[in-house]
Amino acid sequence: MNDDRYLTAKEVIDHFGAKQICEAVDVGRTRVANAKSDGVFPATWMMGIKQLCALHRVPFNEGWFSFKSPKTTSPSTEIAQLGLEG
Repeated sequence: MNDDRYLTAKEVIDHFGAKQICEAVDVGRTRVANAKSDGVFPATWMMGIKQLCALHRVPFNEGWFSFKSPKTTSPSTEIAQLGLEG
């Protein structure tokens, strides 16, 4: 891996192979095929993929994972939800 860019999630699967990804994150091949098709890994796979990359000296990228964004609300909405309106 002498390239200056990170691999994509699809390239990570191609690099390691589905079997090795399955073993690293304890899922079946269908889940890995779905991740490849989606172009992202489920966030729950992060530690397994990170360890696999470290073991094989492949640069790791958090951008490979589908994290949920935090819910944003306005302060007035939060006050209403807590029942603290005056």
